Amino acid sequence: MKPLTAFLLLSVLAAYGQQSLYIDTTLPNAHPLKKELVDKLKQSGKVKIVTLPEKADLVLDLEETGRSLGTCTAGIFVDCGHRGRAVLKSHHSGEELWSEEKGGGWQWSGWSAAAVGRKLGNDLSKFLAEQTPAAHSAESAGAPSSASPTSRVV
Repeated sequence: MKPLTAFLLLSVLAAYGQQSLYIDTTLPNAHPLKKELVDKLKQSGKVKIVTLPEKADLVLDLEETGRSLGTCTAGIFVDCGHRGRAVLKSHHSGEELWSEEKGGGWQWSGWSAAAVGRKLGNDLSKFLAEQTPAAHSAESAGAPSSASPTSRVV
């Protein structure tokens, strides 16, 4: 999706209050990848997690795309770790707004499922924050916007 389209859609949703998000996954709630991602989203305050897709403005498809795979290369044991993918879509149009895959790859210690969830949660929170209009943020903090009838031009 083009950044402008994502910005416009998320701006309209934000104008009506906090956006609701349904997480579509086969992972159980206690799975570290899902748990850490949900914790990061709750900390950001950008979305309200809902348990029914029909109550959601946004849908996040979340999947674990890889698990720990140890290999021995030149006598050195390395761990590729866990991988996960998240795809954010508009519930109403089905249009993809954001996607990211984290984890895997070469590391001495590998990626834990929790680390993948935290990274996806951080990146999604950052994306949502970037898409929220600054005027809306100021209004929710109690500052009048320039279009507010109570503001005065001097």
